[in-house]
Amino acid sequence: MQNKRKKFLMICAIALCLPLVACQQKTTSSLKEEQARAVASKHPQQGPSKTNEGEASSVVDQYIQSLREAKSTEYSSGFYRKYIAGSISKPADQSRNEIVYREGKIQFDTLTLREIYATGKNDEEDPEKVKENELRIGKPFVVPSEYVVYSPGRGTVYLGEYSQDLFQKGPWKWKWKKATDYKEPEIGRSDVYLKLYEAYKDKFSMTEDNGYLYLKYKGDAKKNIPLFNELIQTMIESKLYSNENNDIQSIKLEIELVAKKEKSETKVEVTPSEARIVIYTKIKDSKKDQSITNEDHFEFGYRDFNKVQEIKPPHQLDMNAIQE
Repeated sequence: MQNKRKKFLMICAIALCLPLVACQQKTTSSLKEEQARAVASKHPQQGPSKTNEGEASSVVDQYIQSLREAKSTEYSSGFYRKYIAGSISKPADQSRNEIVYREGKIQFDTLTLREIYATGKNDEEDPEKVKENELRIGKPFVVPSEYVVYSPGRGTVYLGEYSQDLFQKGPWKWKWKKATDYKEPEIGRSDVYLKLYEAYKDKFSMTEDNGYLYLKYKGDAKKNIPLFNELIQTMIESKLYSNENNDIQSIKLEIELVAKKEKSETKVEVTPSEARIVIYTKIKDSKKDQSITNEDHFEFGYRDFNKVQEIKPPHQLDMNAIQE
């Protein structure tokens, strides 16, 4: 049974490393189809093209509207934090890694959903481990606590965990209970994310390639600290961007949005495909002898946007074994 547990953890770890694979595969497939058609018709495939100034802002508006008015979607939602702290003379004394990951399907009107949900963090003070975390590129390695979640409709949520009775040392099995404080999964469409896109919409650059629009922003963002404080609370509890922290030296922001460009009979429509937000923060206070470098990464992927029909219960769910 322990082997099953290890396999389950490995699956979640792989999922954490690839939160947007499904979206990327869909994009790759589209590219291959376009290339094949170009060869077949003896017309050379054109590369990415830049759009006219001002178009990016309009596309961001449509991207925001599409998310706000969404009826359903499949999704992947990933967040991770890399936090390194120390003194000014020794800036890497301790580290903290945190992750949140979820993947599933949802119908927003009824809040019918099924998802895998995982979260975890670790703190390190061992010099070798801290250095390793400081040098690691990409997502940190964190063994998460993982759950399967199912809601047949608003107000009813079942939470399943694959676990073992530690006192009786019984077999590993699924344990289900009703969740009383479970919130709608954060997949990058709550108001604070839309406000972030709105705040920088006039500063995005945009290119178009094979029916997809790629919007990017990179720059200083220190003036929007209150917005980042609201943003981070959607994933973890943190005071890094709170009003209590007056020692922030710099905040660098990166936003990447990917949208599929689709033509209907009357207009061109923008369908959200991916979103990525990265916040790089540096804190240094000589009076407190404090030095902090922090990275917050948000990644979202959308599939079958507004096309999700029936959402069936997970096969692990046993309605007769639910604990009240």
